[in-house]
Amino acid sequence: MKLLEIKDLSVQFSVHGKILQAVRGISFDILAGETVGIVGESGSGKSAAVQAITKLSQAEKIGGSALFEGVDLLKEKELKHIRGRKIGMIFQDPMSSLNPTMRIGAQIMEGLLFHKLHPKEEAKRKALEWLKIVGVPDPIARFSQYPHELSGGMRQRVLIAIALACSPKLLIADEPTTALDVTIQAQILDMLKNLQKRFQMSLLLITHDMGVVSEICKKVIVMYAGKIVEMGSVDEILKSPKHPYTQMLLRSRPNLESTKEIPLTSIDGSPPNLLDPPKGCAFKERCPFAANICDKDPPFIKSTACWRVS
Repeated sequence: MKLLEIKDLSVQFSVHGKILQAVRGISFDILAGETVGIVGESGSGKSAAVQAITKLSQAEKIGGSALFEGVDLLKEKELKHIRGRKIGMIFQDPMSSLNPTMRIGAQIMEGLLFHKLHPKEEAKRKALEWLKIVGVPDPIARFSQYPHELSGGMRQRVLIAIALACSPKLLIADEPTTALDVTIQAQILDMLKNLQKRFQMSLLLITHDMGVVSEICKKVIVMYAGKIVEMGSVDEILKSPKHPYTQMLLRSRPNLESTKEIPLTSIDGSPPNLLDPPKGCAFKERCPFAANICDKDPPFIKSTACWRVS
């Protein structure tokens, strides 16, 4: 069953009197209990898309539709009854996402009380339970502390507790491990994977790291310059990527097979300026296979937007 259905989503920002086309007509679904990763370079439109569908965007114009359990999120005047309750969000910088003036426990209780899910004493018990679930040591002591008294990894665990406190059906994690060291990253990803299975929720993971996607996701959406260029299962994308951009992303990722004889490769050039998007395939200036036909928009066939595949 489809939990979230995105159709022809477009997001435009006003920058110095010009229109920046951050997201240019993307469509995808998330099934109930499914784990989906959106991957791409900075500026590809990943975060702009999820911020738009949750009405956290400062965009000038948002088009298309975003059906969540049959309700078009883009047409709802207010999402307070959905955001936090049915859709939880984890942001990439826990220090700026947490309220520095509120104690940890109060921040976890806030959603439970706002949505009237529990009276105050029960909300406190639930908050302590969530601190334990996400692996925060000594929950009773942490409950009364402020964010600055915790490490980066502990703050991220608190953010996860806040996002999951109301038992949402969909969890959106926007670069949840970017600000953490490698060891803590692995712990957070492993915890997200286990929590997703335990509570049977859908998970939408936003990242620039294909390695993170391979660890936790079942389906992958590859974005470039505001568009989806490839989509498929993790196995399909990792074993047989079809779009040149996906292929080059994977070759730039270190793995156990990397050797001096087979060095990592980089993607030459830079993404296009979306204040003036190129005609045709946006990747053509960086693509080793570019041809004259790439001046036309490639059709999205066989889950890939590339003339070589069609």
